[in-house]
Amino acid sequence: MKALRILLPVVFTSIIISGCATRQITKKSAYSLSEVFSDDFSSYGVGQKAPFGEWKIKNPGSYFIESTIQPDGTIGNVLKTDNNAIIFIPGDWKDYFFEVKTRDGEPGVFFRLTNNGNEGYYITKGLGYMTGIRLYKFAGNTKQMIAESKGFEVKGWWDVKIEVIGNTIVVYANGKKYMDIKDNDPKLSFGGVGLGSIYGGVLFGNVRVKTIK
Repeated sequence: MKALRILLPVVFTSIIISGCATRQITKKSAYSLSEVFSDDFSSYGVGQKAPFGEWKIKNPGSYFIESTIQPDGTIGNVLKTDNNAIIFIPGDWKDYFFEVKTRDGEPGVFFRLTNNGNEGYYITKGLGYMTGIRLYKFAGNTKQMIAESKGFEVKGWWDVKIEVIGNTIVVYANGKKYMDIKDNDPKLSFGGVGLGSIYGGVLFGNVRVKTIK
């Protein structure tokens, strides 16, 4: 897979006060994004069951390719998961953006997965339109909610974007920031990504992972 590198400008501003004069100095820096993984599920056949491509199976369940109306209004392939099914992409990525589109059920969007997908974080939302977004940490069969943001309204497809830099986790839904927290757990400082169903049937499309340097 060819890496896509994007340079984004970051502006830092400092103000120096000397006597009655104020002098503003602006310094420009940049960081790069490299796309290390993407999947729109278009290369698989309708009805094809996981594992496919680079995806690995974490939990037994139902996961297959379905043809449906996509977020852009066209008909195409998406991933459908059900019955607590989870698939994942192994990785040793540390700082990255993870983006995916989802709808229906209670989706599980997993990140910084380690130990063959048995430890990491995930976000989900409850069933219904006016529900909250919840962030969990898990290890094996145990889990702990570490953040919650209530009042997220959604109908149909919605965009998830997760940003992890160091110990900071930022969660966006449909372009709006809903969480910005720190979790100092050295065992979860890197890892892969995953998709799954926490409850009910869930659709996923347009997965992207971009590392930050």
